[in-house]
Amino acid sequence: MMTDDEVAKLSKALIKEGKVIEVGWVSTMLVSAPEDTPAHIIASMRASFFSGAKYMLDAMVIAQDPRVSDGTVDKLVADLKKELQEFEGAMALMAAQIRNETPH
Repeated sequence: MMTDDEVAKLSKALIKEGKVIEVGWVSTMLVSAPEDTPAHIIASMRASFFSGAKYMLDAMVIAQDPRVSDGTVDKLVADLKKELQEFEGAMALMAAQIRNETPH
């Protein structure tokens, strides 16, 4: 497990390289996958994470295209924020349920 200082150092280095999505991926892995997670599961998770990031970028670009939308990103951002807050709530509930079901 990486220390907070190591995570910060790695994040700073990745951002310098222009790898902003990679920073999010590393952060996600630190909290969502045990160290013994099989490589094929990690690869699948990474593909899903980056696919989601690509979709988000595509959605923002599309929202600015006057042929597709009114060109405002504000509604898109508000909708995305709401959807992600709902997802975070569901994940927090699931985590709480898992903690309560796990024998101590």
